[in-house]
Amino acid sequence: AGDHQTKNARSVQKAKAAILLEEKKLTSRDFFRSVINIIYDENKLVQMAKNAKKIGIPDATDRIIHSIIGSIRK
Repeated sequence: AGDHQTKNARSVQKAKAAILLEEKKLTSRDFFRSVINIIYDENKLVQMAKNAKKIGIPDATDRIIHSIIGSIRK
């Protein structure tokens, strides 16, 4: 199904709820710097958390379970 993980990550990045680091170009130093930059920038961390809540689906697990049970019962 293609590179669905990158596609999903890009949608979260577009919502400004995450940063996307391309694995093939990523060094341990770049990864460390990116994490530290977020952890120590409280405004960025808070804003990313707010943005993640906006796009999140709090009851996603329940929806999936009901869908599976519904499929089984058919």
